[in-house]
Formats: sequence, C-alpha cells, structure tokens
Amino acid sequence: MEWIIIFIASWILFLLLIDWTELKVNIWSGIMAVVLQLAIDAQAISHSWYKINRGVLWIFGSSLFFVMGPVLVIGVLLAQYHPIKRWMRIVNVFVLAALFSIYELLVLARKALVYTDWHHPESLVVNLSAMIILSWFSIVVLDKKGESN
Repeated sequence: MEWIIIFIASWILFLLLIDWTELKVNIWSGIMAVVLQLAIDAQAISHSWYKINRGVLWIFGSSLFFVMGPVLVIGVLLAQYHPIKRWMRIVNVFVLAALFSIYELLVLARKALVYTDWHHPESLVVNLSAMIILSWFSIVVLDKKGESN
C-alpha cells in the first residue's frame, strides 16, 4: 500500500507542477532517474542487501509504483526546476536526496523495505550520488541552466 500511496501523491504533484511545453526535453531526466534507480535496486536486490515487500507490480525487483511514481516524477521535475545559481543547485541536490532518504526511513518503519546487509548511511550516499548525477545530466546533457524557473 505504501508504494501505491507514494505513486498517487507523486502524480498529483506532477500534474500540478508540470510544464507540458517542456516535457519532451525534461522527460529524459525522468528516464535517466528510472534507469539509475533500476540499476541500483537490481544490483542491491541480487546481492541480497535489501528486500522490497508488498511491491504489488514488479520491475527488476523494484516496485513499479515506486519507479513510475516518485523516481520518474522527481527526475522530470528536477530538470524542469533546475536552479540557475550554483549554490542553489547544491542545496537542491541535498534537499532531494534528504527527501528520498526520509521516505526510505518511512518504508523501513512500515517493513515495505527490509535491510538484510545494508544500512541507511549507505543509502544516503547512493541517494546523494543519484541526485548529483541527475543534476549533472540536466546541466550537461539537457542544457538546463535554470531557464525554466
């Protein structure tokens, strides 16, 4: 149920904030986010570092509702609202990584995610690294330097 709730909340956020005229460019950041998340989860799950419970629908061991919910939505919105100022980009990366990490703590508490040979500090590093990669992708590949704010 946790995965479905975050999926619905993410898509409500998406529909409220999306700039449809820029979607054809920004969607690539969402796709990159999905690819990163699936690669990370597939490896971690295959190594039995953690286990995902109650995923309902699955894709490479991850909940499809998580992948197509917050991961895709935040990837798209990160590109759309990429800050102009360098220091705000850094703040943006840390805030988004913190939000994903807090959500992870919540699903851990609900046992929808169970660590078997993994720890939350490792997730903090992975989440921060993923946001850095997505920010870099937005700047370099999509040429997003804040013009859509």
